[in-house]
Amino acid sequence: MATLAVAYGTLSERIPVPMKAFEAGARTDSDAVCEAALSLFYKCAEENLRVIADEGGERPMEVVRLSDELLYPTEGDIFHKYGGRVGWLHDENNALQELENYLAIANNLLDELYPQAMHRLGEMHFFGNPAAYVAVDRELAAQYFRQAADAGDAMGQANYGMLLANGIGVNRDVPQALVYFNRSAQQNEAFAFHGLGELYFTGNGVPQNVTRALEYFEKAIALGYTESHSFLGSVYLHGDEGVLVDYKAAFSHFQAAVEGADGQSSQALFDWGVVHYRGINTPRSCQTAMPLFRSVALHSDLLSRLPFSLAKAYECYKKGDYLRAYLHYRLVAELGDEDAQCNAAFLLEHHGDSILKWQWLGLAKSTKDSNNLALREAFALYSRAAALNDSEAVRKTGACYHEPWVGVCLSNHTRALERYEYATQLGDVHAGFNCGLMLLTGDGVPRNLAAARRYYTECSKAVFPANVPCTLALVGIDIMQVVEAVVDNLRHKWVSY
Repeated sequence: MATLAVAYGTLSERIPVPMKAFEAGARTDSDAVCEAALSLFYKCAEENLRVIADEGGERPMEVVRLSDELLYPTEGDIFHKYGGRVGWLHDENNALQELENYLAIANNLLDELYPQAMHRLGEMHFFGNPAAYVAVDRELAAQYFRQAADAGDAMGQANYGMLLANGIGVNRDVPQALVYFNRSAQQNEAFAFHGLGELYFTGNGVPQNVTRALEYFEKAIALGYTESHSFLGSVYLHGDEGVLVDYKAAFSHFQAAVEGADGQSSQALFDWGVVHYRGINTPRSCQTAMPLFRSVALHSDLLSRLPFSLAKAYECYKKGDYLRAYLHYRLVAELGDEDAQCNAAFLLEHHGDSILKWQWLGLAKSTKDSNNLALREAFALYSRAAALNDSEAVRKTGACYHEPWVGVCLSNHTRALERYEYATQLGDVHAGFNCGLMLLTGDGVPRNLAAARRYYTECSKAVFPANVPCTLALVGIDIMQVVEAVVDNLRHKWVSY
């Protein structure tokens, strides 16, 4: 954790960059900062990968942005009227009902859903399910996976094989792992082929055979398991057992691993970072590699084991304990986590009075600092996250200039539009709507109907319900143009008459 804090302190330039970073050939100050911080993030990311491997894989974690909570009120602007939290983590009743149903099926071997139910119970206990109050229990998970496997469930067989191969929740038994992997592979389960590939790639309890491993990985990829791309990339990057080094092939496989996992695989992100940091089949770029290593270093599941965490913060928030929620978020924010920075800023923005009444927080440095302290502190946090290219944070810094936060930002609509435009480039749909509205109405900037239409057209392509406001705005523009054309035509006729 100390290394992570120093890494972010270096990146944010709150900690001086060591002179050796300049001596290493950095062209600019920003290059030196990147090089110094990246080595620290790399170290943390590498350690996290070891932990993930030892634990048998990544646990799915949902990170909640508190700004999304504004999508639920019964009243509010158009963004608030469409949307809702989706997913079992937000619905304890559904999660508990799901658990109850699976446990009921588990008592009936003849139920046609028995294999799937046992496998799902194995997953719930392997990863833990906070919404259903299920703690991580690898030994119990192994029992459920074994029952699913023996009942013929292909994924259960592959997962039980993985546990046997790595000795997770059971005694390590590679010969038995091979039995279960092969049973699953006979049912064309992609993960089973990947598991076989890993065994032969590493020589884990079997004679190492990279050529055979490649065949298994290729079969897994053909069946849709994109994680295997990471192993193929490694083979072509280093050249193993007669396989020639091929940087172009390595690049392609590492890229496919990232794209296939939609940025959710730490191994894929790390490998992609190595590609850009070392300049493998692409120009070397510390700036491109940095966010990739940082993402793995700030793995939300591993951070959740700290005394302060995003998960604990959100639990406090749901209970209405905004002070403790803020403290959790603020501490994680100091590690450079943009989710924590934005959520801490959100709490100050919306619940600042209840937080800042606790004078021991020591945010105000003097009497004159007390003017709109909560918003100034929120803006500082949003600015930190914006420096990390967080789209919501960039949009919020624009909002400060658009509808000025008294004592924080002076009104500057040109600056606001610039921030909204940048947030839009980063994928923020709400910012795209704001750009369109400012240009449509000439809100402090020259009116530009064509540009407004372009922004609304782009943000209307977002997933439902985020696209609803932009879609409605497009309809409104069409109606407005028709009305303006009719009025203009009548004006000309009236003048000529």
